[in-house]
Amino acid sequence: DGNSSLWLATGVPLAALLRRPGREWPVLVIASMVGNIAASLYSMNETLPLAMSRAGTNAFEYCASAWVVRRRCGPYFDLTAPRHLAWLAGAASVASLLKVVINFTLIHSLRFQTVLGPAEIITWAPTAISGLFVLSLPLLALTSRSAVPEARVDLGLLIILLLLAGEVALIFGPIAFPAVYIVMPVMMILGWRHGLLGAGLGALVTVTLSIGLTWADFGI
Repeated sequence: DGNSSLWLATGVPLAALLRRPGREWPVLVIASMVGNIAASLYSMNETLPLAMSRAGTNAFEYCASAWVVRRRCGPYFDLTAPRHLAWLAGAASVASLLKVVINFTLIHSLRFQTVLGPAEIITWAPTAISGLFVLSLPLLALTSRSAVPEARVDLGLLIILLLLAGEVALIFGPIAFPAVYIVMPVMMILGWRHGLLGAGLGALVTVTLSIGLTWADFGI
């Protein structure tokens, strides 16, 4: 179906476009599309037309989102500015919804020879929209101008990250401890104590470990 809670093909390119000047966008988009096509052919055993269609719809999603944000917010996207966040949320949500419509008409018909109805499209829309932000927001946080200068980088950062990793492994690993809520206090401490750098690192640790352990059929 092309949807994932950790969608590298859109989240990473979106962050890259928002952090690079417009003259570099064509190269970044081409590189992303080539990687997307290669991944579809290798890991999903898709045909070349299907892989190219998927890469094209993904490119539309992150390019449209980045173009609107750049036009409305200027050359630097400030993750701490409410206006910038509002434009990113709005533009990305609309672009993601349009991508879902295209995916479930063009790509789904190519792959399964059927077209899904509005109910199925609406069901998948929240997943597609949230999936775009899972990696893009942590990457934007880590690459913010104030992330490193204002960060409190010390032993405490490492200890808290290790504690967070342990909690995620406890929940999504073989033990499958049913207490997802225990992650939130540690994530909040990372943000309060270590700023955007801590928040970004904490999100990346949580996302990568939880998805990896879930993919391995562990956890809740």
